[in-house]
Amino acid sequence: MEVNYIKKVLKEIVPFQEEKIELLSKIIKAYLKVKKLRISEIARAIDGSYEGNYKSIENLLDRHEVSSFKDILKRLIPDKVEFLIIDPTEIERREA
Repeated sequence: MEVNYIKKVLKEIVPFQEEKIELLSKIIKAYLKVKKLRISEIARAIDGSYEGNYKSIENLLDRHEVSSFKDILKRLIPDKVEFLIIDPTEIERREA
């Protein structure tokens, strides 16, 4: 799935500024690539600095409910997918 397609869909369904849509589209593309919900894996799959990507993902998640991203992902995944598992469970990090 291309980032431009993801951005187009995001613009239709979320009231985010362009910068946030850009970041979220990269996160979604990386998630679909690595198929893991670990921030570290997603941050590695995005071009650029791992540390910067990780921090950007954390900042985005700190400002928005994780469950809202579930609905966004459901809109992006094609209907022909046999099943989709999305776990919006929030886990506290000891170091945070």
